[in-house]
Amino acid sequence: MDVEEKKRSGVQSIDVGLRILMSLAEFPGPVALKDISARAEMSPSRCHRYLVSLIRGGLAVQEPDTGHYNLGTGALKLGLAALRRLDVMHFSVEALKTLQRQTGHTAMMTVWSDSGPTIVRMLESDAPIIVNIRIGSTLPLLTSASGQVFLSYLPRLATQPLVDLALANIPAGAANPKLHDEASINTMITEVRASGLSRIKGDLLPGLEAICAPIFDSQDDILAGLALLAPSGGLADDQGEAAQLLRSVAQEVSNKMGHENG
Repeated sequence: MDVEEKKRSGVQSIDVGLRILMSLAEFPGPVALKDISARAEMSPSRCHRYLVSLIRGGLAVQEPDTGHYNLGTGALKLGLAALRRLDVMHFSVEALKTLQRQTGHTAMMTVWSDSGPTIVRMLESDAPIIVNIRIGSTLPLLTSASGQVFLSYLPRLATQPLVDLALANIPAGAANPKLHDEASINTMITEVRASGLSRIKGDLLPGLEAICAPIFDSQDDILAGLALLAPSGGLADDQGEAAQLLRSVAQEVSNKMGHENG
């Protein structure tokens, strides 16, 4: 088997595994191997081999008393995560329109990924700012308003690897970076939590400033960030009209996600 054939084989294996997982999901409860294999249109022996791997990955379980198969906690976790993100993106559409329309600034929504805060929606201002960020762009953790919001509200276990990397990559000749060690980061986190939003001025790009507010779910976990990006001076301060509007809109979305004020 050549390299290309191996690549195709690997992808095909994933396709087959996902087909079995989706077949399992179509049943209302625990189900026998023969029924899963029939739904997935493959032999029971082949289906069983894939189910073993799904069980190892936590996506499926086998009940010891009946031998029937069911979705595992890993599948539940994926489903809940997808549902939460779909919901928050749905509710954020009007929020972004409100922010862009009432402020005239670029409004965007970010979610957390393994690489850091990632832009998933963006409405540019009537006079677009020329910046190299678009939907799908990952923003820096220490020098973006979105990064600072996630850093302030996510568990440190989730952010520490990126914090360590960001601190290690600060240029030797950097002119007094605001966040340069754990002490300065902890001070920033305290300020963001007290204010309810983060604010940067020229930290990410000269001549630009941004503010970002968190969106929470019913468990007080951060789901996303809503941000405004404008030329310097366009956002006043963290008590200005734009900041007050951003807090209000973010709170409205959080309420729709089941979060309670305070």
